[in-house]
Amino acid sequence: TGASKMTLASDSSFNTIASAQNWPMALANGTVAWGTSDHVWTASVGKASSGKQFPVAFAGGDPQNLALNPTATYVGFTAFNSGGTKDIWDCALGGTTCANTGSGLSAIFMIGAAATSSQYFVVDPADGAIVDHAWGTATWGPFKTGLATLTLLAADSNNLYWGGAGSALIQRVSLLGGTVSNVLTQFDSSTSFLIGFATDGTNVYVTTEAQPSALVYGPVNGCCAPTTLATGTNPSVVVAAGGKVFWVDGNTINGIAAP
Repeated sequence: TGASKMTLASDSSFNTIASAQNWPMALANGTVAWGTSDHVWTASVGKASSGKQFPVAFAGGDPQNLALNPTATYVGFTAFNSGGTKDIWDCALGGTTCANTGSGLSAIFMIGAAATSSQYFVVDPADGAIVDHAWGTATWGPFKTGLATLTLLAADSNNLYWGGAGSALIQRVSLLGGTVSNVLTQFDSSTSFLIGFATDGTNVYVTTEAQPSALVYGPVNGCCAPTTLATGTNPSVVVAAGGKVFWVDGNTINGIAAP
């Protein structure tokens, strides 16, 4: 509280930044990354005019599903190729180039990406899978399959967590693979969509479209019904860091101590 606004970057192309759920922005270790219609940018938190545009322009445009690894040395994302499918890309933040895996994922509407120190993960709802990519390589492939339709994705040092598209359900699997476990299943019966999703390694946090819409949470080891942290009108993006939980509700950014 009491902090003044700082402009990290300014460019005429920023009017093309998406406002959808496809994660047009990521934050880790003092670095923020975002996508415009055809480029990826980064900036240093707390450093004015530190914006950096990677010189790669994407054939199909629209970089989405951004995720930074915890040390902010890589940013991963998906982007349409000229054939209309989506490729996984990664950019080494210490350099000026980005690498294309040539993955050609057929899913058009993909919402959900996460990153660990070694891997980038993204949901592939067309194949009911989570796809992974090893930083700094051209390798990619299915990490977990047989997941039906899924959306949203978060990671901590032990697990991946995701939501079911069109169903109020949060599940997890170890980063080592293995059996899928339920985390939260008993959402309020009025819940129509899960909107935003985050974890701090202790709890998972979800913003919901319900009556009323809310920010809710539950322990990562699984429990039963989520607990409400706050109700709202139009809660959307949520992040958890430093013992705090922050979320957007309409044109307001809110914060609360993590439970």
